[in-house]
Formats: sequence, structure tokens, C-alpha cells
Amino acid sequence: MDIAPHKMPDVQFAPLDARAIEAAVITGFEAASRLSGQTDFTLYDGDPRRLFLQAVALMIVQQNHLIDLTGKGNLLRYAGNATIEDIGWLYGERADRLQPSRSVTTVEFTLSAERNTVTTIDAGTRVIAGSLTFATMANLDIPAGETTGRAVAMRDLPGPDGNGMLPGQVFQIVDRNPFVLSAVNVTESAGGAAVEGLEPYRARVRNTPESFSTAGPDGAYWFWAKTANPAIADVDVWMPELDVEFFRKFLLEFISGGLSSDEDFGWGEGGWGENGWGGGVGFFIPPDDAMYWYERFMRLSAEFGSGPGHVNIVALMEDGKLASPDIREAIYDICNDSKRRPLTDFLHVIEGDYQDYDLDFTYWIDSSRAVDSTAIQAAVDAAAEEYAAWQRGELGRAIIPDKLIGLCMEAGARRLEVRSPVYKNLKQGQVARLAKKDVRYGGLERRG
Repeated sequence: MDIAPHKMPDVQFAPLDARAIEAAVITGFEAASRLSGQTDFTLYDGDPRRLFLQAVALMIVQQNHLIDLTGKGNLLRYAGNATIEDIGWLYGERADRLQPSRSVTTVEFTLSAERNTVTTIDAGTRVIAGSLTFATMANLDIPAGETTGRAVAMRDLPGPDGNGMLPGQVFQIVDRNPFVLSAVNVTESAGGAAVEGLEPYRARVRNTPESFSTAGPDGAYWFWAKTANPAIADVDVWMPELDVEFFRKFLLEFISGGLSSDEDFGWGEGGWGENGWGGGVGFFIPPDDAMYWYERFMRLSAEFGSGPGHVNIVALMEDGKLASPDIREAIYDICNDSKRRPLTDFLHVIEGDYQDYDLDFTYWIDSSRAVDSTAIQAAVDAAAEEYAAWQRGELGRAIIPDKLIGLCMEAGARRLEVRSPVYKNLKQGQVARLAKKDVRYGGLERRG
């Protein structure tokens, strides 16, 4: 969601030009001296009075900078860490800065054998991977006759260090249960983050007024989804288009089973008739059947998740990955609150899609810069990494090779021959992901 402020002129609360301030202090002193009768009075360099006034001017410059900084600190556009939380405080708890969060993963526990009674695995049961410790958040009851069960486990310390543990990497049980044979994570750990960054927090505070409405604006869902975890970098919210397959399935079911007898079908002009409701297509449906098909229509609509009343939410994390199942569940719980979700909305927090692309290009350096070629090559490699980070930093951001060319030429390349990527427009809920990288240095190239 685009939350960038409109282009506005810069605000300045006090003059900051040191030379102008110094000149004003000195010329003011000279003018005052002339008024007192000292004609042709001028303070030359080295004059002790001029040196004193220069020291005074320096103090004024420093004071003006403090005045300007203080004034800007009251404006969201300029506020730094020292004041921005006070601006958020004006909106209440909903605009509080998100504190560090802990990584979470789903752990599957396997019993050594079936039991004829419920097996309870206590909350706080720890499973580790090296120095990382995860503990279950609630009691897990494995029903009689079953041998596996899953529970969400959270890391013991906040921060991003616990992210990225792939399925199967967290498996060492610390707190033994006599009936448990093994435990292993089945989802990648995610969600750990430091305190909410300054710019993400600024964007969320600016968007806070959207959250006051429960009429279903995308800005409100964007705001509440962002509060699920400080590591969420971007959120897409949209109403999915009507699914053609949904109508096909509904019509097939209706035609094959909706008309039970000849009496249920009769030509007419539509509207309520003797036998029931008649649509504009000229057939009648008994009232009981009409209610059945209405309910069936709504159930299928919910199943396919498309059309009016349906809301899709996709979240992107700071590392460019789409939100894990655990994060999506947290987003759903927050956005589905009865005080935030309109009664008529069907909410779908979905994974989203990756759109893979390759970085494959050759670049040349101007021969006049041969001395700097090693530094330029390193700068071009860094520019390629910057491009990949920019490309994965926002949902729905089109794959734009022109951005790559601009970064590499700014880094010192004379020209590029880009084989991949090519321009591709992405849909909502999609994010570009680098698949392969092949950056080749073509050598020095003479002009003309």
C-alpha cells in the first residue's frame, strides 16, 4: 500500500545559514556603532570585537539548529525516535510502537505408541536447535488412538535471530515426556523482529486514521495487519475478482439438481408466481428451493473466496519472504476481530505468490576509468544486490530492468547488456524473487 506523503516544501523553523547569520551580527554591530557617532566604522579580520561577534554568531547558529530540530520533532514527517512515539500516543494504544517480537514455528510431537487416553504435552515444553530454544505456547492434547499432534512454539528471546529455521531443524527435546518419541518443527520459524523501525512506524502512524473505520477500507485492514508483527514490511489488501470457475460450478450444480420436477419449471416473466420465485430468465423456483440455492451460493462464494464481500490480505516480511502460516494466523486473528471486520466481510489471509526472475547481464567500464575498474566492479556487484533488495521490498512492485541499469551506471558502469530480467507487471499479492544471478564483467571499452 502506498503511504508516501504528498510532495511538500521543506519546513524550516529558524534560519540556519551560518554565513548569513554571522554577516547579520557583524553588520548590525557596525550599523549600531555608526548611529552612535562612529562614522566609517568597520570591523576588520582579526579585530577582537569581530572575533567576539563571530563566537556569538556561532552560538546563535547552534541555537537556531536546536529550535529547528525541536519544531520539526513535532511533525510526523520529520520526527525522530525521540519524539515520534509521542505523536503516536495521540491516537491511543493502536498507534503504540511495536516492541521486539519472538520467532514462532509449529512443532509436531510424535508419541511412541497409540494410547487409549488423551496424552497432554504441557505448555512450555522446550525444543531446541543449537543455542535457539523454542517452547510450546499452550497445552497440546493428543486424542486417544492418535500418535501425532502439533503445537505452536515460540522462541525464548525476542529478535530476528530465531528466524529461518527450516522444517526439520528444531528437533532436540529438552523437557521429556515419557510418552513422546520425537518432536520436530514442520514450518519455517519466522516473526522474530527488533523494535519497529523508525520509517515503518512513521508510515503506520500516518495511516492510523484509516483504522477508525469498520466499514471495510483497505487502509484499515493494512493498519491492523501491520500490527501483527514488527517484521512485516508490506501488506496488500484487495477484493478478489469474481471467479469464473465458481459460477461454472454453481450453474452446473443448479442445472443438474436444482429443478426436481416439471412443476418447478415454467415459463414466465419473472417475479413471485404461484409456484415460487421466477428469475428474469423465465423459470420458477419454489421458495424452499430458493433458500437452499441462496445458501449454497453463499457457501460456494466463501469456498472460492471471490467477489463482493471477500477480502484478500497478503503480508511481506522484511527479508522479502511472504508471511509464514503462523504470521498469517496472527494477522487473521487481529483483522477478524468483531470490532475491526465488517460483519459482511469474508476475510482471507493468503500466502501470496512469488514471481521468480534472473539477474543476467554483462557490463563494461569506460577505458578512461581503468584505474578505478576494481572498485567499480565491486560497486556494480553491490548495485545488483541493491536492486534485488529493492525488487523484493514491496508487494506488487513490477520487475523493472531500468532500475537495475540506473543503479549500475550510477556505480560506474559505462553500459549494460541486460538479458534478464525483462519488464513484468505484478499483481496484488505477488512479490519478485531472485532465482539466479549471473553478473559478467565485459572489460574496458573505449569511446567512439
